[in-house]
Amino acid sequence: KLVGKLSAPVITFGGAYGGMLAAWMRAKYPSLVQGAIAASAPVWMFPGQPESSLLGPAGPYIVLTEAYGLADPECPSRVSKSWSLIASMATTDAGLAKLQEL
Repeated sequence: KLVGKLSAPVITFGGAYGGMLAAWMRAKYPSLVQGAIAASAPVWMFPGQPESSLLGPAGPYIVLTEAYGLADPECPSRVSKSWSLIASMATTDAGLAKLQEL
């Protein structure tokens, strides 16, 4: 028993992993926790989900790719092509030096 206990709403909050805990506490104890603020909490990302699923490890990248594509339809293919160029540059000392300058 708490002495001087106030009758006040309980709101949990957190960011990233702490945000996941805040959301889960609200879900688990809805009669005790009136709200939760879960900033940057990947509550829907779980291991074992298919790579192409929004719930899987590539989920955030799928969403970002779609958003960039709305801004410029050529953007996703340009970004995709850049990865092979970066990987190629990273195989030589001169390429690594250039990448470090960027």
